[in-house]
Amino acid sequence: MKRGTLKSVAAMLGMVSWLTANGRAQFNSGSTGADGALTVAAGVTTNIYMSDHPTGIYNYTSVGIANNATVNFTPNAGNTPVVWLVQNSCVY
Repeated sequence: MKRGTLKSVAAMLGMVSWLTANGRAQFNSGSTGADGALTVAAGVTTNIYMSDHPTGIYNYTSVGIANNATVNFTPNAGNTPVVWLVQNSCVY
């Protein structure tokens, strides 16, 4: 049973790699885009205070995080995990 499952996972990962390499991979995260775009420039530290997101879910239109940029999170009251849903590009 485990061997068959591993083969299936390996086949799926191979297909995703092929699709990504050929620029054809598409995925719908379900993001509403309500949080707009997140852009963090090189050398900049951005603090995200999760108190206004009690579920920990963020709905971005796009995400762009440059090299040498830092994103810090201050947990909400429920200490929920962070989930980023993105409509368009996500570049880091």
